[in-house]
Amino acid sequence: MTVINDTFIAPPCSEQIDVLYEDHQIVIINKPSGLLSLSGKNPANLDSVHHRLVRDYPGCSLVHRLDFGTSGLMVVARDK
Repeated sequence: MTVINDTFIAPPCSEQIDVLYEDHQIVIINKPSGLLSLSGKNPANLDSVHHRLVRDYPGCSLVHRLDFGTSGLMVVARDK
């Protein structure tokens, strides 16, 4: 059994996620650099695009991810 130790802790990101488009199926956002797309395995990495969006869009799923240091457009499905 392989144990993965994720020691990376993302610094806090105060940038907001800009919602550029939304309809009943998708949301298109502008992800800021320095924000994780998904929360990490380390509990200190809870803040992420998904964590923030699920509050306003329960059941949302990321269609793809962008690297932590990359900003840009992301498509988010409103449900599975």
